[in-house]
Amino acid sequence: MKTGVLVHGCNLHIENWRYVAWGDPPHHLGRIPQGILTALEFDASVIVFGTGASEKVFNLGESEKAGQLLAEGEYSLEYLKSHFAELANFAPLKPHFEKHGVDHLAEWVLSRLELDLESMNTLEEIRNGGLIFGRHEVERIVLVSSPSHIVRCLRDAASIFRNEAHLKDVGFRIFANPSYTCYEG
Repeated sequence: MKTGVLVHGCNLHIENWRYVAWGDPPHHLGRIPQGILTALEFDASVIVFGTGASEKVFNLGESEKAGQLLAEGEYSLEYLKSHFAELANFAPLKPHFEKHGVDHLAEWVLSRLELDLESMNTLEEIRNGGLIFGRHEVERIVLVSSPSHIVRCLRDAASIFRNEAHLKDVGFRIFANPSYTCYEG
C-alpha cells in the first residue's frame, strides 16, 4: 500500500519554533524528525512538507538559500538538510542511521520530499497535500503535527477527503501520528 506523509508546517515566528519543528534529542521528536521516522517506518512513497502563511529569512547552517525569505515548508526543508546528520541523535531514528548510513537516508528522504508552498492555513495544506498524494497514487496518508494540533488536522482531513468532489473518490485511509513537541503553554 502506497503511503504519503504530510508534515504540517509550523509558524516560523513562534518563540519555540526549533523545539516544535525539530525537538530535543534523544526522545522529544519534533514535527520534522517524527515525519521522517514515520516515512521510514511506512516506507512512504512521498513526504510532503506543508506550509502556512509565515515566512522568514533562512540564516541557519550552510545553504544555497541562506539570506532568502522562505515559506514554512521550504524553511523546514532547508533546516532538515542543514541538520540531517543530527537526526541520528534521536533514539528512534538511530537504528535507521546505523543500518543505512546518513548519505543513503538523506538521498532516500530527499528523493521523496515535495513542498507545498501555496497553502496559507491547515485546510489548504491538507487539500494541497491530498492533490500531491493523488498524483502519487497514495492510498494511506499519515498526518504529522503537534499533539495540540493533530486532532484538528485529522478532523479536517476526514472532512476534506470525504466531502470534496475532487478528492472524495481517491479513497485515502487517514492516520495521525503526533510529534512529542507542542507550542508553549
